[in-house]
Amino acid sequence: MAQLSEAQLKEIQELELVISQDMFQRASNVCLKKCIPPNGNITELSKNEAVCIDKCIAKYLEIQEVSSKKLASLQQEEMAKYEAINQAGQAPK
Repeated sequence: MAQLSEAQLKEIQELELVISQDMFQRASNVCLKKCIPPNGNITELSKNEAVCIDKCIAKYLEIQEVSSKKLASLQQEEMAKYEAINQAGQAPK
């Protein structure tokens, strides 16, 4: 398997940060809309609103974790297939 350069690793880390920030922003927006009434006061949350937001964010993070694990698994499978094909192409005839 090819090694990634330092620049490639840095680019991947920056992309992961952007994705994480985007995911958090989306979760915040969805959960605020779900848990705070349109005429609600966002400066002071009720206990129910705070619990709702906490549970909503936890679900969002759980789904993101499950999705990330599945994606990583699929990527490993594809990499294994690619390496097997690549090695078969290099076998002596």
